[in-house]
Amino acid sequence: MVGDGRCARPPCRRRGLARFPGVVRHIRARLGGFPFPPTFTFWPWLIGLVVLTGTILALTPLAYQGRGGLRPVALALGAINTGNALLHLVGTAIARRRVPGVLSAPVLLVSAVWLLYAATRPESAAA
Repeated sequence: MVGDGRCARPPCRRRGLARFPGVVRHIRARLGGFPFPPTFTFWPWLIGLVVLTGTILALTPLAYQGRGGLRPVALALGAINTGNALLHLVGTAIARRRVPGVLSAPVLLVSAVWLLYAATRPESAAA
């Protein structure tokens, strides 16, 4: 993909985001219409990712100060990202092919589990 989200070569149009809405419809049909996974296009996804990453980066100094109010946020992010990583890995096993996101899923899983560990350890061990 080119940096602006367009495909650089025609075969790219058969994979990635261009193929994603069809896959989503199939998954939703198998889940009885349950609205998961969400559909998105490149720019809203990229803007959301940048905003969320910037927000987490801005909260980092508060986390290093040991602010207790960030613990629920850390637990929620850890749980969401653990689930996300596991869904990519399980999806690859079920599909018997590499699905988008599977190469970064192990790194995401390890970092999410570490976040859960760090957020649940006693206050005295956090310092």
